[in-house]
Amino acid sequence: MSHVGIRLAVGLALAWSASAGEAFAAACALDLTQDLQGQIVLPAGCVFEGTLRLKKSDTSLNCNGSFFDGGNTTSSGLVVGGRDEPIQNVQVENCGFRNYTGNAITVSYKGMSDDIEENYRRAPKNIRFNQITIENSRLGFFIGSYSSKVVISNSRVSGSFGTAIYLEYSSRENEIYNNYFFRNGFEDNGKRKREALAVDSSANNKIQNNVFESNGNGGIFLYKNCGEKSSQKDNWQRWQHSNRNLISGNVFRNEVVGVWIASRQSRDLSKWDCGDRSMGDSGAYFEDFANENVVSDNQFCWTKRPVRIEGDSNQVINNRFDQASSAFSEVPLSKRGEILGRPPQGNRIESNRPTECR
Repeated sequence: MSHVGIRLAVGLALAWSASAGEAFAAACALDLTQDLQGQIVLPAGCVFEGTLRLKKSDTSLNCNGSFFDGGNTTSSGLVVGGRDEPIQNVQVENCGFRNYTGNAITVSYKGMSDDIEENYRRAPKNIRFNQITIENSRLGFFIGSYSSKVVISNSRVSGSFGTAIYLEYSSRENEIYNNYFFRNGFEDNGKRKREALAVDSSANNKIQNNVFESNGNGGIFLYKNCGEKSSQKDNWQRWQHSNRNLISGNVFRNEVVGVWIASRQSRDLSKWDCGDRSMGDSGAYFEDFANENVVSDNQFCWTKRPVRIEGDSNQVINNRFDQASSAFSEVPLSKRGEILGRPPQGNRIESNRPTECR
């Protein structure tokens, strides 16, 4: 239903309803099976159920502050993308999503091929999310493979069991700024499970001026997935590394780790069914790749390990940290150094200084 169609339906409801309550109910009766496209403005104050799908380019959705509620039974809240044709130039704003058992918001496409450039041509691009609220879902934003130029701004994600945002393999040139990520990455029993923002084989992204607070395992983890679950159908190996990302102007509060570069370099992945070639003969450790990233002008407060570096040629400069942090940056030998004799190298760590957090 187009913007014009929605406005017409609301206008008729207001004209014909016997009461304001009936008019409001009619206005909120959005048919989610319709192929929404064009300029869409939803009525304010509504709570919609189910899954909304945007499959067409040049679409704008303004929810007017209304929410979509999965009721802890529905997997997806909003899906941007389609199987048959590329999608681009989509804007979604002033929307809320809560209680979804899967991804509250998914940006992706199906029909992956061995042709990298064709994948980029078909994958979503120029997708913008502004003033989005996501609460208590399995995962917040899932930015799928080969998606590019996705912008997430002025939004809040809290209570996700997994990550607040997941940048999937071969995605690139996305921007995440002016957002608040609070208490994501905890299982139902309170066990720490994930970081707020996962950068998995995703490159050339800008992550700026966000607040990360009290998330499960940490704030931002950068890594190259080892090709886990490689024996499953349609599992694609990661060819792109998590390189050349900019992490700047953010605030990290009460995190176990603020930023972890090459976070799987020393992790035992023997049970992950990895498709990559392991380091050594144990089949437990796999080389991780997160290089040439810049971590600058951030503030770390009450964070046990502000920055941990296990990749190469990264720059960690001009950051501020409080005295509650035992040491600002940590560059361990890592399993790569132990097994292959190549510890992290070429990293520039300078001009980071203590500050007072309040």
